[in-house]
Amino acid sequence: PAIAPWDAEPGVADQAAENDIIAWVSGGAETTGGDCVSFDDEPVARTRSPLDVHTTVVDEVFSAHGRVAFHVTQQGTYRGGLDVPESSFGREATLYSVGVANRDAHGNLLGRVIRERGALIRALTA
Repeated sequence: PAIAPWDAEPGVADQAAENDIIAWVSGGAETTGGDCVSFDDEPVARTRSPLDVHTTVVDEVFSAHGRVAFHVTQQGTYRGGLDVPESSFGREATLYSVGVANRDAHGNLLGRVIRERGALIRALTA
């Protein structure tokens, strides 16, 4: 028999982990070295982020046991990586993303980020 999800004890929020992940996302969500963060658009995007991010708003964040879930709105200049007209390059645009991330025992970032490319493509081709 499976364990019922409502029988699990709720995890304890980790403010330090939340602050760490918020700082990473606010810095553009770029990865380095031993980081192991996957982005859903890696197979189709030629750059880590299709935007040169100017501002990041953390819409939602919560944590449990050191893992942090987040939803962010990023605004910036389109820098490429999507199937849109060349005239879209350099345009201001908004990108919405959600993710879950944490640090391992060595300080490496681990996680998964899903970007809402569809709304971005519609905005760039409107």
